[in-house]
Amino acid sequence: MRDLIYIGGGDPANLTYLQSAGDDANLTTYTFASQNFGDEAADRYIIVALMPVGAASITSVTIGGVSATIIGQVANGANVAGLAIALVPTGTSGSVVMTLSDAGTRAGISCYSVTGLSDPTPTDTNTSTADPSVLNLDVPDGGFIVACSMVAATAQTATWVGATKDSNFALQGASQLSSASIDGLETETNRAITATWSGGNTDAAFSAVWN
Repeated sequence: MRDLIYIGGGDPANLTYLQSAGDDANLTTYTFASQNFGDEAADRYIIVALMPVGAASITSVTIGGVSATIIGQVANGANVAGLAIALVPTGTSGSVVMTLSDAGTRAGISCYSVTGLSDPTPTDTNTSTADPSVLNLDVPDGGFIVACSMVAATAQTATWVGATKDSNFALQGASQLSSASIDGLETETNRAITATWSGGNTDAAFSAVWN
């Protein structure tokens, strides 16, 4: 968890990056077992960045056995990026299960926990399939952002501007996945979150902001 920079009114939500995981198998349903969920809390939500490969859409997600809301997703060829959220107050670890509309070739996730959330529905979302991916978001007072990006390429790294990179990992050496976040924000219109891959490949990127 990074130090909050928020100086506005009220208490900001408390966002923590937990971990990332990948699976290189060809599956329709991916089960990522024993994921870190962090400390238990009555108002703890788990946000998962979803990054499957294989020209299939994400049809359902469960987090710790709880049916999650898919915030949204975007596809660029075989690459898909999206976010899901669920209220999971108990358990310090659990499974994240992602089901696709058709068999994927590999998939990865990045997990976050948040407490003090005013509403599980984001105040804004944005997507991109360009390089670089520029994700403009209108940020409310006390807002936080979670974003993810993936590209079908080898040996590349993502550079994020406007948010802090939390993960950057490879699947089968052929797909590169990354997530980023920032919390404790003040009101801002069109805050630009930019993801640039070192090889200049176009990607799929999804972002959302809450408070």
